[in-house]
Amino acid sequence: MIFLQGSLYFKHHVEKNLRLEEELPALKGLPDSVPEGLRSILKAVVEEMERREMTSFGLKTAAGESGILLEITAGKGSLSPELIEKLRRSIPEDGPQSISAEQMTAAHAVRMLSRAGLSPEVEEAADETRIRLFLKSTA
Repeated sequence: MIFLQGSLYFKHHVEKNLRLEEELPALKGLPDSVPEGLRSILKAVVEEMERREMTSFGLKTAAGESGILLEITAGKGSLSPELIEKLRRSIPEDGPQSISAEQMTAAHAVRMLSRAGLSPEVEEAADETRIRLFLKSTA
């Protein structure tokens, strides 16, 4: 997730707060699609924050009993209802015909992550949106 190493403020006018736990447990048996799914969700959130002129982005990791908690916080405003729905909805079992092309990328990312045991939980407040994912070892 190289784009987090740069200045989000320079490109997106967003301040970032990274709280990454140093001693996270090793996760085994994860599909190769997990990093791409995480990148897609992070990129979608940051780009939506820029469009909505939100100015605070947080990323937190914490060790749990059987995995890692990943929490994304978008603050100083609220994400669009459309993006929230994308994060809560995966590609339907009958295929992509029932969702728009715009929803496809986020929905595909959510589906990739759910196959690896990650299901986004979205919590909305007046001036902040939190997206929590709990990543578990599968081996």
